[in-house]
Amino acid sequence: MASVTYEVDVDAEGNLTLPVELREALGLQAGDTLKVVQTEDHWLLIPKRLLVPEFADYMSKLLAEKGLTVADLLASGEEIRDELFQERYGDLLSVDPTAPRVFLDASVIIAGIGSRVGASHAILALAELGLLRPVVCPYVIDEAERNLQRKIPEALPRYREVQASIPWELVPDPTREQVKPWIGLIIAKDAPVLAAAVLAQPHRLVTLDTKDFIEPQQVTARSGLRICTPGDLLREIRDILAHGFD
Repeated sequence: MASVTYEVDVDAEGNLTLPVELREALGLQAGDTLKVVQTEDHWLLIPKRLLVPEFADYMSKLLAEKGLTVADLLASGEEIRDELFQERYGDLLSVDPTAPRVFLDASVIIAGIGSRVGASHAILALAELGLLRPVVCPYVIDEAERNLQRKIPEALPRYREVQASIPWELVPDPTREQVKPWIGLIIAKDAPVLAAAVLAQPHRLVTLDTKDFIEPQQVTARSGLRICTPGDLLREIRDILAHGFD
């Protein structure tokens, strides 16, 4: 293609006026943007294709064809935002913010879903009703799920449905540095659970592992946590709901 030279004037305000022939050749319209590229010896003007205006024109055409307006889209946005809230945060509406926060060990989750009988099941039911705020960390959740994966994998789909129905307060796993001080005070594999509970500061840490969490008095003394079994917690429930935790 043969090169064509145009002379372009720059006015006092720095505006360029491009000849009609050049605008037509480049397909430029009022409001279009040009990209200016400086090379060693030249300045290049490159038409910059803006997708937003193009898509806006496309949308305007589609809206007209369907008899819709932008106002219709905005109105449906309210409905869609409500759907998203219900899907992702709806459980917040079912939880009493004053309900006691209880950190659940994986042993309580497994016992609670494994049988209708027992205090662990009652605690999970109270959590699902929003009367208790169950606190867990990924370390605990992963242990419970891996247990089912190994022993009863066919139960996992329904377990995940149940899990989604409970308004968990998921706190982060502790870092390696946060776990270290508890190794030696408690058996190493339990140290991440204890560290997570200490960081979460729940009203109670609930576990079925009395041998490692409850019987050694130094665990309670050093952690500052109120550690109890599901049965102990249920015996407190009436006073807890009436008067709150100590």
